[in-house]
Amino acid sequence: MSPSDSRANSRSIGRQQARHRDDERRQALRALLMSPLMNPAHE
Repeated sequence: MSPSDSRANSRSIGRQQARHRDDERRQALRALLMSPLMNPAHE
């Protein structure tokens, strides 16, 4: 494996991590938006 191969590999790993981080952020936002609907605070 040449050095350029490992560099491209680490770049793709960074993309995967960024995509994973975006998914987690989206899920957290959705959970925050949904929680008031699940258990209303004004009872």
